[in-house]
Amino acid sequence: HRNPKNPNAIICTTCYGGSSLPSCAHCSNPIASSCINALNKSWHVNCFICAQCLRPFGTSTFYEKEGNAFCEGCYYGIFSDRCGGCDQPIKGESITACNKKWHVNHLMCNQCKTVFGKGGMFWEDKGMPYCEGCFRGKQGLVCGCGCGRMIGQNQRVVQAVGKNWIEDHWVCGFCMNPLRDLKYKEKDGKGYCETCFLKLFTGFNY
Repeated sequence: HRNPKNPNAIICTTCYGGSSLPSCAHCSNPIASSCINALNKSWHVNCFICAQCLRPFGTSTFYEKEGNAFCEGCYYGIFSDRCGGCDQPIKGESITACNKKWHVNHLMCNQCKTVFGKGGMFWEDKGMPYCEGCFRGKQGLVCGCGCGRMIGQNQRVVQAVGKNWIEDHWVCGFCMNPLRDLKYKEKDGKGYCETCFLKLFTGFNY
């Protein structure tokens, strides 16, 4: 027989059979049985493997990147964005927020875990999202009287005794009269009008 790759060469039958067979792109040996055609090349079934984990694909789907084949796990693990919430690869739809990518259901308040989803409003602090209530709580914008209410954007704020107060809640800690525009005395984190302070803590009565 004449060598199909070199017509001037004469080869035996055994070698002729080998020279006419496709070569495996992985091991370079002739493919005499079942083969896989992928990436414009031919492969032994067991030689067509993931470029990262080296496991054979068999009948599984592969993903091509820069001329190499990857299994699904390796492909997304290497080339996909990671979720800012769970740090796992993002395979489908995502949301961009706080300079990160997120699974749609993982964009949530970093404190109370309320899910924002697509189009949800959130406030950012140190690269993480927060709902309005938790954000204001972190910023100290919870009323200092102990009512637990958040101070709204359009509400007047009184800053006193190291806290923020809804204006109508800034009252004497004893007689409950408003303290706005009045001089007050501080005791144990509370404000008192001068009359109540003198009566309670000095024994002085008007």
